Amino acid sequence: MKNLYLINLYFLFTIYALNAQEKINYLPENENIATAVRAKNGMVLTNSATASQTALNILKKGGNAIDAAIAANAVLGLTNPTSGGVGGDLYALIWDAGTKQIYGLNATGRTPGSLSSAKFKLLKINSIENNSPLSITVPGCVDGWNEMYEKFGRLPAEVILSDAIRYAENGFILTKDVAESFENESIRLDKYDTFKKIYKVDSILPSAGDKLFNPDLADLYKMLANKGFRSFYKTENSQIIANSVQNAGGFLNAADLAMHHSEWVDPISIEYSGNMIYQLPPNSLGITMLTFLEIIKNFDLSQLPFGSKKYLHTLIEVNKLALLDQELFLKDPTYVKYKPEAYLNSENSKKKLISFTSTGTLNIQSKSIENESNTISIIIADEEGNLVVLSQNNYIGMGSGVVPDGLGFVLQNRASSYSLKRNDPNVYVPFNRPYSSSLPCITFKDGKPSMGINLTNNTSNALIEAQTIINLINFKMEPLLAFQVPFIFNSQTNDKIESSKNTVWISIEKGINYQVVRDLIAIGHRIKFVSEPKFGMQALFFKTEKSNFLGISRSSEKGIAVGY
Repeated sequence: MKNLYLINLYFLFTIYALNAQEKINYLPENENIATAVRAKNGMVLTNSATASQTALNILKKGGNAIDAAIAANAVLGLTNPTSGGVGGDLYALIWDAGTKQIYGLNATGRTPGSLSSAKFKLLKINSIENNSPLSITVPGCVDGWNEMYEKFGRLPAEVILSDAIRYAENGFILTKDVAESFENESIRLDKYDTFKKIYKVDSILPSAGDKLFNPDLADLYKMLANKGFRSFYKTENSQIIANSVQNAGGFLNAADLAMHHSEWVDPISIEYSGNMIYQLPPNSLGITMLTFLEIIKNFDLSQLPFGSKKYLHTLIEVNKLALLDQELFLKDPTYVKYKPEAYLNSENSKKKLISFTSTGTLNIQSKSIENESNTISIIIADEEGNLVVLSQNNYIGMGSGVVPDGLGFVLQNRASSYSLKRNDPNVYVPFNRPYSSSLPCITFKDGKPSMGINLTNNTSNALIEAQTIINLINFKMEPLLAFQVPFIFNSQTNDKIESSKNTVWISIEKGINYQVVRDLIAIGHRIKFVSEPKFGMQALFFKTEKSNFLGISRSSEKGIAVGY
């Protein structure tokens, strides 16, 4: 009798396990990929422990989230130049607890006014290489700091920049992640002597654990602290930048820099299952992520178990549909007036789903673009409830490789995203802001911010951010689990727009059932299996059950959360 009982119990357990596998369809192989930190008074998430501690100290000194974000960005531009710096652009979403308003900041720079398509033709150049001086656009980062500081800043600039100046003068320890990026970037950028002067010692690349110094950048930060952030774009400094670019063969001039100003913009949003999801408008591609969520609202995800073939097939196909309109948003909004409501609505999403099938892949013209690689990501909340979600980078890698004489930073290569084909929707234009796939995001519940989310390397981040929203809202996962489960993302290998049929490759992180992957391949999906997680992501949650703030960082090499 006892043996019969045990046999029945075994079969019941087996049936339960099989049912559970059908509902979940993933293995807990990524449990150590994400970490969580709770805090009462303030929370900081950045790419490095050094920058996170700097920002936390600013909060403790009485600074607000905006002061702390600028301080962290300045440190990261020094210690993590492979992710960004003052030679790049900046995007930010800011929640001001005092006015109870959400603000968007577009601090992206424009292409040189003197460089026309005709000059490319004259020079017999068919594409803009990402290590070319022709790829350089106006660096918008420092003007972004200026706008944030003028509108919200509290502490003196010399206090905000003090840690960055100290580390630049006294030295900082190079991390393994940055050292590896240096090695990759050196192959691409070694043709510039000014690059080698800053980032090599006796022609040898630094290794992890080495102590690095950047006195030139320290002097620049001192100038910004004493003369104000706008001094970056004024005569003496701007002429140094312009001369360095032109000596390398580029066209950026002092007038381009002097004319540059960031723009405060109205964030765009959709309602999703009782939550408001906010992104920045074009030239950010945040609208692609919102389009994805608008389309997937048409599915009852409760009937599509996480990790199942049906669920992953739906994600992949909806991703293709969301990318269909992407080329429409590549133009600088200064010249093209966008109406997001024309795209972000149920009628438009239902039209796209006409071609959807649950049994095969969409053989439609799919368009994908290369996203920024490593990215500075900063998410900070202070005791007053202010929130900043900031993205900042040099586009591909460290940027163009051109280092302005005596200034200690690399200029970005964002113009390399342009096409030089006349009829291309992303054709090069003077005085134009290139697109950006940096997607700082803030979610709201009951009129209050509930989460800020950002990626530390932007590999197909629209799809990744959308999955995180789905994990939290549709599958009601606990925050930490929502970051530990396997993700899928686009595998992109080119740096221009790609237009051809059924060319989207999808990478799937380990943990998904192998049979599910085989089933997806069988119906026509192009799948790459990823043995190690390939991206870093951060999120800051407001007012959890156990604390005021919860910070989660996915991949310890890509992000560090601290609080107090």
